[in-house]
Amino acid sequence: MKQLRLLCLVFATLLILGASGFAQPSDLHEIGRRRIDELVRWAKSLESSRHAAFDRAQAALTHADGALVMSKKEEDPVAAAVANEALKKDLHNAAKAQLLWDLSRETVRLTEAFAKDWKGSDTFLFAPVNIKGTVLIKTKAGVRPFNGTYVMQTGDTVTTGPDSSVFLRTPEGHLIMVRENSTFTLGRQAGRLESAILSIIKGDVHVERPRVPSPTVRGSNDETLYRAVQFVVATKGTEFEMSVDPDHGGRLVPISGIMEMSAVADAPASALDAAWKLDASQAAYEAPQGTGLARVAAVMGDASITGSGDHSQPAAAGDALAAGQQVQTGVGGFVLLDLTEGQRVVLAPGSRLSAGANAKSGAAYYALKDGRARFWGTGAAVAARILTPNSVTEPRASRYEIGLRDGGAADFSIGGGTITITAVKSKLDQSKLNEWWEP
Repeated sequence: MKQLRLLCLVFATLLILGASGFAQPSDLHEIGRRRIDELVRWAKSLESSRHAAFDRAQAALTHADGALVMSKKEEDPVAAAVANEALKKDLHNAAKAQLLWDLSRETVRLTEAFAKDWKGSDTFLFAPVNIKGTVLIKTKAGVRPFNGTYVMQTGDTVTTGPDSSVFLRTPEGHLIMVRENSTFTLGRQAGRLESAILSIIKGDVHVERPRVPSPTVRGSNDETLYRAVQFVVATKGTEFEMSVDPDHGGRLVPISGIMEMSAVADAPASALDAAWKLDASQAAYEAPQGTGLARVAAVMGDASITGSGDHSQPAAAGDALAAGQQVQTGVGGFVLLDLTEGQRVVLAPGSRLSAGANAKSGAAYYALKDGRARFWGTGAAVAARILTPNSVTEPRASRYEIGLRDGGAADFSIGGGTITITAVKSKLDQSKLNEWWEP
């Protein structure tokens, strides 16, 4: 599977070469045709080289088998043992070469399907790379099994059954892995002729987007956007997951790269809109004073403030949080904090948030170290940065929620405004990532 993912990354690079800047709608058909033709040529070249590698592996296997036969004939146990080990190694190499050759032949088939099914600038094509179990596709012609002979097009809907999955790749090289019991639709972003949008109606997806130059997060050509119930995500050089529950909205789990998460105006009520036991309406906003980076606006239940030397004291309304201090909630405890630049946050039970200041600029930042927190922006265009173990969030007049998971990953949901998230995979505990997309 890692080899297949590498193929998809190479595929993405070839797709993006040859186009720069912003395409006009009249140019999109020619750009699409040129890139698909390049892809077909690349796929055939790859298949040819993999075929040659397979032939070399078969020749080595034949040689090792002959050496084993000869050593046994001459009754040389040492030579026979060496030849037997070489035979095992060459058997493994031949099997691997066969797999890679099979994958490259499948790549040729899929790229030729891309070329055959190309409909012009008004159609986006997502090709299946791997299908497991029961996967159905709904097109204008009706519902049928998604068996790899059909390329997903604009307007199509795909559903995975129990213990089923599908891997797709987009024209610009995104690799999309869809888990069981999921439904998603391919459409077009309104007002953006060159942008596909994949709407996840329910279920789980994992997306890997190749790292390529882009003028802005949203501005690159042929950008695929991803929508959950209440938000849209645009990406640049990114790996992330999205989980969607139709009744409670979607959540984004950034793994690496940059992504812009924006609330959508037509979103239905989501879990973010459900009232916690403490929210921003409990008390009016009051900016921190003096050297304070946060102010405790309200407390409910068990909560404490910890400073240098692990000295701890119960948190109370009016307390200030200075650089290096942190506030922590216990079982059943909630705390409402006023941060700098008009931002507010409520900490859920079992949460911990620390305050800090940049050594050079003096700008405040806040780090969520445990639990879950809900943030509100009350006017500042760009509020103070929010840190998690592997990400930095820049909110813009937003209402959003962050929750930490095992291994350092965080999940995000949003109810208003926009946030930009930069994530670093190396900061995560790789052993605790739920890599369900790996075979």
